[in-house]
Amino acid sequence: MLKSYFFIPGNHKKLHKKLAAIKADILIVDLEDSISESELDVILENLAQVKNKRDIFLRPKLFNTSNPTEDLLVKLIDLGFTNFLIPKYKGIDDIRVIENALGSRINSFFKFILLIENPEALFSLMETVRMTTLNIVGLAFGSQDYCLASGMAHKYELLKFPRFMISGIAKSFKLTCIDIACMELEKKDTFIYELEEAELMGYDAKFIIHPDQLDILANYKKYSNKEIQEANAVMNKYIKLGSPAVFVYNGKAIEPPHIENYSRIIKYAKEYGSK
Repeated sequence: MLKSYFFIPGNHKKLHKKLAAIKADILIVDLEDSISESELDVILENLAQVKNKRDIFLRPKLFNTSNPTEDLLVKLIDLGFTNFLIPKYKGIDDIRVIENALGSRINSFFKFILLIENPEALFSLMETVRMTTLNIVGLAFGSQDYCLASGMAHKYELLKFPRFMISGIAKSFKLTCIDIACMELEKKDTFIYELEEAELMGYDAKFIIHPDQLDILANYKKYSNKEIQEANAVMNKYIKLGSPAVFVYNGKAIEPPHIENYSRIIKYAKEYGSK
């Protein structure tokens, strides 16, 4: 089941209550797109009172800002935060700025998710993951900013290449891959379509921006009852035949990759029921 990474604006008037009320897998406090720089000092005071700081990710505005990246990072670390979503970076040189800001503080307690939002970040992604000393735990795609930076239209058929590329690189480095946020808050079908695509592309998680999307995700069925029934039938025949390398079921050749996939479906059904 796709995990939920839920954005909460850093200037939310009841930030503490919001953090406690939202039942997402991961909470992300947004200090970038949803706030103005003039609000930052007050927001930092509110963040100082947040509990469970090591369970929360922050998305700070690090580049293209009047506040030096190093200063903001140090302030957030001094408050006790250790998990960061890194937006707007373009490659390893920007990541080096973060490494230098952390200095000797770099250790496994800190966790970083790279947010790919421009072509430079996308096409240097493997190099960045290989070369950085940061503890990268995930890769995520920010499609709206990516389209703006590249001059392309925000259409799903055009987004498939970068989405496939990010998920593939994440899998090759055994990192969590997080799919795009859906901006269509009133179009349930659009969000469900995005969930289906994320699953098909191998994504592990989805950015969430509204509680209604959490509810839809919680009730989303990855596999239909028909798929679960077929998986059970195939596996029953597989066991009955003595676990052969290859056999035929309903006119279809069943090989080891199929068995692994059917086993995954059955495991999923047992863990999440029909979801």
